[in-house]
Amino acid sequence: MENDFYDLVRTIGGDLVEKVDLIDKFEHPKKKISWEEDVAGASVFADLETTWGGPPLFRSLTHKTSHCYRITYRHTERTLSQPEVQRIHQTVQEAVVRVLGVEGRF
Repeated sequence: MENDFYDLVRTIGGDLVEKVDLIDKFEHPKKKISWEEDVAGASVFADLETTWGGPPLFRSLTHKTSHCYRITYRHTERTLSQPEVQRIHQTVQEAVVRVLGVEGRF
């Protein structure tokens, strides 16, 4: 998935993308594994986690991971304008959600 992100950014931004860095990756720490009953009475597997000191919550095993990237845009012969960079970056954001199927928090 990471390489797909890099490729997508470079495809959209072209030569204006100087570099793409993964600066943070976060996975919520799991407390323990638990079995719970769903509404139909069948057992479903869920991992138990607590949120910000609140009560425990159950979530499915879809295991989400957050990635934070820094994209550096640069033109070799001139200064890029803010609207120019914003257009490229907006296109990247929309494509990441549409093509890679991720949930964006931009």
